[in-house]
Amino acid sequence: MIRFEAGVLSVTGPMTIETVASLKSEAANLLGRDLAHIELSEVSEGDSAGLALLIDWLRASREVSRDVSVSELPPAMASLAALYGLSELFPARSGSAEAGQVP
Repeated sequence: MIRFEAGVLSVTGPMTIETVASLKSEAANLLGRDLAHIELSEVSEGDSAGLALLIDWLRASREVSRDVSVSELPPAMASLAALYGLSELFPARSGSAEAGQVP
């Protein structure tokens, strides 16, 4: 499930191959709005399909000149990002220990 409030897109539940099509459809109209941040603290599990969707959202946001940050990248997705050499897309913020987190 996706919520959008005050420029923050929040994802709840899994971001896996079974859910990405639905999440992509849910978020389609939100990416062009005032999106500033993607918050993933309520993601219960993530896989490479979820990571691909997240990268797609970041790419779409950049295409409309939005610099979107990401916080609370689930550990499995952070590991995959590191494995694929994509960690720089989810930089650790000052004061946070895990890539993708914002204080």
